[in-house]
Amino acid sequence: ETLARIATRAPFERLELPSRAAAEDMFAKTSHKLSPWDVIPAEQKRYGRIAVLETLNRRIEDGMRRFGMGVPAIRDLDDTDD
Repeated sequence: ETLARIATRAPFERLELPSRAAAEDMFAKTSHKLSPWDVIPAEQKRYGRIAVLETLNRRIEDGMRRFGMGVPAIRDLDDTDD
């Protein structure tokens, strides 16, 4: 059974010891400064989706700052443009 399938049916904290050890090993071997893992703790689908969007938005903004790009504030965006 793949980690993705396990993760969809149980939160990371509840994974059985061999599965959790395998997941932690995978995170340690594949995560690095510019591409870290973000484990989203969510038992509710709606909360999980919002947490993913917030995390993605934060990562994009961090990348923009890292490359010297300005990150617009919400108040500066014109909501009349289509």
